[in-house]
Amino acid sequence: MIESIQIQNEASYGSPCETLSGLSKFNFIYGSNGSGKTTISRIIANESAIFGGQLLWRNGISLETLVYNRDFVDENFNQSSKLKGIFTLGEKDIDVLNKIDEAKKKLNLLKEDGLKLKKTLEGEDEKGGKKAELVRLELDFEEQRATAIHNRAGYGIKCRATMECLRDLEYERMAAMPYDES
Repeated sequence: MIESIQIQNEASYGSPCETLSGLSKFNFIYGSNGSGKTTISRIIANESAIFGGQLLWRNGISLETLVYNRDFVDENFNQSSKLKGIFTLGEKDIDVLNKIDEAKKKLNLLKEDGLKLKKTLEGEDEKGGKKAELVRLELDFEEQRATAIHNRAGYGIKCRATMECLRDLEYERMAAMPYDES
């Protein structure tokens, strides 16, 4: 049990050291604003957090302390922004809810990025974009290839349809191959 609390040069406490004694197993601390209630409760909750505070324990044995103050409320209660009047209790629950919110934000950003990439790939009307550009490049390549094959084959007149030229050349190549009946 806490025998006394000593506070000096901290928040509303000055010098010399002030001592709160005559404490019992359960203590309720009340007073007007700025009188040092929160400072006392912070020393009890975590003695090392307040430089100018010290707890003196009976027989020198420290026990677990439970402090219900503004810090406790801030760390353990989270009011839902979506449902007014609904609170989540516990630091772990608050952390989980914060992680869920962060994950939702990341998911939304990924969805937006995906839509932008889809527009780039397919175009605004889903008929253009990089896919259409690739098809045009492939057709240009095939046309150039057919023209080169056509020119190498010695045709004097350019074929009107590139694919017809390629098909004609393939038929000629196959016709020139020896026939094997075995």
